[in-house]
Amino acid sequence: INSYDTKEEIYEFVNKHDIKYPVLLNGKSIAKEYGVIGFPTLYIIDESGKVIYAQSGFNEATILEIEKIIKNAL
Repeated sequence: INSYDTKEEIYEFVNKHDIKYPVLLNGKSIAKEYGVIGFPTLYIIDESGKVIYAQSGFNEATILEIEKIIKNAL
């Protein structure tokens, strides 16, 4: 979800990084609903809609932890 960048900036980023997942534009209301106060913010939501993981900022050390959480949720 991108809340603030322009459509052109988002498409440039998506193309540059070959992102395959959908990116929601104008997501200010969603960000507000989830209490996002900084970017990037990551939420992992299970099939029932429950937030099972939340992280603000980026830390490469947590990539393995995130992968484990996703695998366990599948």
